[in-house]
Amino acid sequence: MGNRHLESLRKKSDFQEIKNSGKRIRLNNWLLLNYRKNESAKLRVGMTIPKKVGVAVVRNKLKRWCRECLRHGNIPGVDINVVFLGSDKNFFKKLEFRNFKEAFEQGINRIAKSL
Repeated sequence: MGNRHLESLRKKSDFQEIKNSGKRIRLNNWLLLNYRKNESAKLRVGMTIPKKVGVAVVRNKLKRWCRECLRHGNIPGVDINVVFLGSDKNFFKKLEFRNFKEAFEQGINRIAKSL
């Protein structure tokens, strides 16, 4: 399970469908999860990280952290869009992995319970 490949959401229409017909979990003032059940048995993930979050290094770090947390999760058959909400640029720069992981896994567990 630790070596699981994640499929990406790539089309604008996929993101729009999740936003319009999916469910939403706002975990805190900086992280939002939009999700919906999909037809396949695969987990598909997209990330929305605006430049307001920080420089490319910070945005890429957040993407790596998301993929790492999702690899160890067990929620097949779901499309998830992870949305990072604009905050103080230094907030994401100073954010530690353990704090991110705790918040993110709380959201993943709520998604798993609602399916």
